[in-house]
Amino acid sequence: MRTPFLLFFLLLSPAFFSFGQSTHRQNLDDFATIDFPTQPDAKTIMGQETFVHIDSSAYYIVIIGDYANKNDFQVKEGGLDKFYDGVVTGALKESGGRLVHQEQFEVNGQKGMEIEYTLDPDPDIPDVRFMRFFFVNDKLVALNFFVNSENRAEMLSKKDHFFNSFGFTVDESDLRQFTNSKKDRSYDIGYAFGRLIGKLLIVGVIVGIVLAVILGIKKIGKKDNHHE
Repeated sequence: MRTPFLLFFLLLSPAFFSFGQSTHRQNLDDFATIDFPTQPDAKTIMGQETFVHIDSSAYYIVIIGDYANKNDFQVKEGGLDKFYDGVVTGALKESGGRLVHQEQFEVNGQKGMEIEYTLDPDPDIPDVRFMRFFFVNDKLVALNFFVNSENRAEMLSKKDHFFNSFGFTVDESDLRQFTNSKKDRSYDIGYAFGRLIGKLLIVGVIVGIVLAVILGIKKIGKKDNHHE
């Protein structure tokens, strides 16, 4: 099992233990940026770049996959909608989530998809999840924001701030949303990527649970020291 080793390396980073209110602008693969509450933990997991910040109210997770050198990765021009449908289906299949809402969006003229989905309620795991994703220049980008259902309404502004802070740093004319292929495997590729996102997010949730336990132990220790 790789998961324990992934958790070990993720938890080594001090970014997981930061709960400040400052904003950190994170560079994403030299073609975009996004604002996290603080500097996120950056790791390569299962071949994907991941950026994770977890605080007491939400999970912030960005996943980037670069498929420029993958010959079997093919999204034909005009096949973007099929690709996005595949991502949604794959992500929900892997996570066991239920789709609540789905809508298209654009950033600098580039078309993407945003979904909200839910999991069965669990006091230790955020059950309301938002994901905004898109395909640009052979890169698959997924922005994720998780909260508990009881905090959903009050956290929507933070979700919007996080998602809307994303922007491209290259000229719009240098961006494309298809591969140089005559074949169309858009849906199948999207489905596979959606399932991969689901696997990666499971790791992020497990890390969050471990972090919560560690922080709980620290708080108990502080209380005990205060009473002595």
